[in-house]
Amino acid sequence: MSSAGVAVEVAKEEQLEERHVAGLARFQDPWGFQHELIYGQKYSPGSFTPGRPLFSRFVSDDNGIGHVVYAVPHLTQKERNFFLRTLNFRPYLEQPMGMWYRPWNSKRHSCLTQLHIPNKRGLQHLMVEVESIDDVGRAYDAVLDRGVPVQLTLGRHGPDPIISFYCVTPSGFILEYGCSGGVIDEGDYSQKTLVMPAEIWGHRPGDFRGLPTTVEDVSP
Repeated sequence: MSSAGVAVEVAKEEQLEERHVAGLARFQDPWGFQHELIYGQKYSPGSFTPGRPLFSRFVSDDNGIGHVVYAVPHLTQKERNFFLRTLNFRPYLEQPMGMWYRPWNSKRHSCLTQLHIPNKRGLQHLMVEVESIDDVGRAYDAVLDRGVPVQLTLGRHGPDPIISFYCVTPSGFILEYGCSGGVIDEGDYSQKTLVMPAEIWGHRPGDFRGLPTTVEDVSP
């Protein structure tokens, strides 16, 4: 990172204890978002207790959490190369509207996406995945029962066949909650081309329209 001209901050002992990791380094990407690289994360099997009973469990393990999508005001090749060359991510899908990446060791279709929205910057949505459609359905019922704003109704994507819905969190960003996400075959590192509809069914606009409050205006 330093050899690429990126300023890196190495965490002190109290920060490591706070994060429950053995090592941590912080840096910023070309748009000013802070990222953290860690190793030696504390792990206590069976310590997670969900807020309500689940039929299955959350999908994470070696593939980490689902994915994160954030808005960027511009997306040049130099900015793409920061992730492709400096961080050594693999390109999964590239479109004029954005860039989808994944690490070498992840089988998810994508783990990080930059969504190109002129003059906008911020967190757009975070996806978490469970193993059972019943958990997705129960979560969707809970969102509707509690009057949580829905951005996209229950549906299934095309390129990544996850079944999910999108709702607005109290923090202002969008949460995608789904199951049946696609995985990449071992050794398949090729970049994909979108050849199918973005949605197979569903994912219709809900009662929340526009961008979340976590996406803000920036100077052109």
